[in-house]
Amino acid sequence: PAHLSRAPGGMMLLLVAALAVLEASAALSAPSGGAVKFYTSGTCPYAQRAAIALMEKEVPHEVVLVSLQEKPAFFSEAYARAHPAPEPRAKVPVVEHGALTLIESSVICEYVDEAFTTGTPLLPPSPEERARVRLFMEMWSSSGMGSAGFKILSALDDTEAMEKEVAALRVALKTMDAALRLYGKGEGPPLPME
Repeated sequence: PAHLSRAPGGMMLLLVAALAVLEASAALSAPSGGAVKFYTSGTCPYAQRAAIALMEKEVPHEVVLVSLQEKPAFFSEAYARAHPAPEPRAKVPVVEHGALTLIESSVICEYVDEAFTTGTPLLPPSPEERARVRLFMEMWSSSGMGSAGFKILSALDDTEAMEKEVAALRVALKTMDAALRLYGKGEGPPLPME
């Protein structure tokens, strides 16, 4: 789409990577009626987190694309099976595995890692290393990194709002770079800040 060509260079790369994750996830999909169903919009970074977990663990699954603007009844019903509120606001990701329905990407990722022994473990073996990974994930979520792309794309037609969101992204990148230096192994270049 034409509006994406105006996005800062890094955003286009983010969008291309997101689509590649979805395509790779779909390539592993089981035929319709498979044991694991994965509901996604195709653009949500939290759903992409769950898609990556399913791919890394090599879990065959059916990808069910849903529109979050016009939510189909079957999707809202699946979400409601996992959320006790009356008429909850359905969002992705949702995973169904047999009689179990799960929501929230972090819960789904932990379940996938523990329930399936195939593929690559999502967390390191030691409690200390697992704690560091979980802390990094919390920092990522609280820094605003997960929603930065959507906020920037939503502000494409408003220069002032775009500048505000890009500035917020730079702050979040600096936070995550510091977290990587503090909790990582100190390998690799710093995150791009400009």
